[in-house]
Amino acid sequence: MNTRISRKQVLFGMCLVFSTGLAAGPAIAAGPHGAHAAGHGTAGASGHRSYTQTTQKQRTANGHTRSDAVTTGTGKTYRRDATTQRDAAAGSRERDVTYTDPAGKTRTVQDKVQKTADGHTRSTVATDAQGRAATREESVVNNKETGTKTRDVTYTGADGKVRTVDDTIQKTDDGHTRSTVLTDAQGRTATREATVVKDADAGTREREVTYTGRDGSVRTVDQTPAP
Repeated sequence: MNTRISRKQVLFGMCLVFSTGLAAGPAIAAGPHGAHAAGHGTAGASGHRSYTQTTQKQRTANGHTRSDAVTTGTGKTYRRDATTQRDAAAGSRERDVTYTDPAGKTRTVQDKVQKTADGHTRSTVATDAQGRAATREESVVNNKETGTKTRDVTYTGADGKVRTVDDTIQKTDDGHTRSTVLTDAQGRTATREATVVKDADAGTREREVTYTGRDGSVRTVDQTPAP
């Protein structure tokens, strides 16, 4: 197989951090595509990018465990060990993940989801190899009567800086609208307003988005597919 993989794919998310460069605030980095292809090796054209990956899964009384190990062609091993627990009666799920690099340094992510009467909450804590923690707190509320869904997210970086995202989706007779407000650590806001109109009979979908930057600049994008 002549497949080349990037270093990020080899790490498969084991260098988990909160990014601070996004306008919406830090976001948890996702693992690469290779994390789901267990038990086989892939080599690049020259062989120097070869790696092997093994995955072990085990069901438990209230969830499961999973361990992934990737060993590069140079003998370096990266690990991801995850434990997932569910409580159906309480409507909760918790996942604890530990990433270990070849030097033995570890990073952890603790993720808790709790169902509520009208949505759910989600709390995530990412701790780096130096013990610094960043958090993400999310609250989602669905109102079936009015056809609205709100999502409020607060990101707190390891430096204590806070960023927020407030998102509201409103169903309409022929589509929906979506309003998003992003507030950075300095209190500056940027907005995104989207309107989607669908015509089932004609088989069309129109989408227009207006962005307003933190500096007040406005940009409108018509994302309607060409006929």
